[in-house]
Amino acid sequence: MFLIAVLIYILLCLNVSASNEQRIIKTTSGPVRGRLQQYDDISYYSYEGIPYAENPTGSLRFRPPIPRRPWTNVFNATQIPPVCPQIPVKYTKNEMSEDCLRLNIFVPACRTDEILPVLVFVHGGAFHLISGNTDLIYGPGFLMERGIVFVTMNYRLGILGFMSLDIESASGNAGLKDILLALEWIKANIERFGGSSDNITIGGNSSGASILNYLLMIKQSSGLFHKAILFSGSALSYRVLAKHPVENALIMAKTVCPNEEDKESILKCLRQADVFDIVKSFELMRKGNTNPLRPYTPFLPNVEKEFVHAVLTKPPIEILQSHQLQNIPVLAGFNSNEGIYMASGTFRYPDRVLKILRKNIELTIPSNIEYPLGSEKSMALAKSIVKFYFGDEHFSNWTLSNAFDFISDTHYVYGVDLWINMHKERKDSNKVYYYYFDFDGALNWYKIYYNITFPGASHADDLGYVFITNVTKPKLETADRRSLEALDVMLTVITNFVEFG
Repeated sequence: MFLIAVLIYILLCLNVSASNEQRIIKTTSGPVRGRLQQYDDISYYSYEGIPYAENPTGSLRFRPPIPRRPWTNVFNATQIPPVCPQIPVKYTKNEMSEDCLRLNIFVPACRTDEILPVLVFVHGGAFHLISGNTDLIYGPGFLMERGIVFVTMNYRLGILGFMSLDIESASGNAGLKDILLALEWIKANIERFGGSSDNITIGGNSSGASILNYLLMIKQSSGLFHKAILFSGSALSYRVLAKHPVENALIMAKTVCPNEEDKESILKCLRQADVFDIVKSFELMRKGNTNPLRPYTPFLPNVEKEFVHAVLTKPPIEILQSHQLQNIPVLAGFNSNEGIYMASGTFRYPDRVLKILRKNIELTIPSNIEYPLGSEKSMALAKSIVKFYFGDEHFSNWTLSNAFDFISDTHYVYGVDLWINMHKERKDSNKVYYYYFDFDGALNWYKIYYNITFPGASHADDLGYVFITNVTKPKLETADRRSLEALDVMLTVITNFVEFG
């Protein structure tokens, strides 16, 4: 029956009048103009770059976002918006701007009067990279075929999104607060675009899934969405909560504002600084930390004091143990060989990596465990980790596969598994679905993008079976039958959950 419904929907979508190439929607912020686009004979409207907050510049830098002032002229939402400032790895400086707090909305053109289910997606990127724009990963074509309204947003990243000086005017989590404001805007306006405000699913991959997990714990998000999908991410991973946020902020400030000492003076200086000097300081901090098993991300979500605009005032494990998180249907999972994503970076030189580890096995200890280096406790833990993952302490027997298993577990699998198991133990637990993605085919996004040849499904490979990405789009016409079947299965799982829970 589901297949028949999809076929009928596609047939209805095939012919949309050219006179409808542009459509204006009156939002609570003002009118926006979208454009008609096509994917494989399926028509849909796109509204890209809708502002949901004021530019976070000057005195607004590091503060919680402020809703965008309403406009009266028609806003032209037909261009890909700027991305938030970040290290220029995926985007050039010309593509970046602090005026990046924007939404992208995609709506099947043939919806008639039917109100459609909504998927809002929070992009990943280790809290400091990527965007919600469709040019790299999040092409909406597959979801348009399935009759889903799709929304992405850009939010502040790195220092601009997650720096904390532990004072009211810079308490941290600005990126989280951006997403909360975006969700409020979506809730208030999505029905004007044809989506259901009572059937909103929020999804996220990698750090986006961790952010989503935090949102489930934040009281301010209550009622803004009704279901959640976590692709390879959790707030319980040791890598996604800042342990020394102020210390990292002060280290960074020595590069940008070397003459300032107290927090208020540092903050004033940082608000006046060139944004790309701030981004460069982040890059310099990362270059000094090269542990291949423990990537260094100094600016992350942090526990705040009870300030007026605070959103996260307790560690996530405490919130989960006290059952204070939202109790909604959840779909969560991970991929079969998450850790091979590291083959695109340091692990391209396996001999060097294993040499580093053999020289200092304490590098295997997760960063949230702060035993003094060289201490009896630290060495005992390191040896037990080595024995479990590498079999013994005889370095000649160590393999890169052992290291990838370790990375998979510590970076992703453990956090997802712990969160799922703790959540389902609630007596009143809502529906929880657990998936395991183990397909290695023509559309595995991350492996194709970084030319990884290790077997298995890497971190972020599943995205190629949900979205039309920059590197999988050319492969769709020549993809083998098994890959297309995997695409259909993954899409059906995701869209069924979005529609029905």
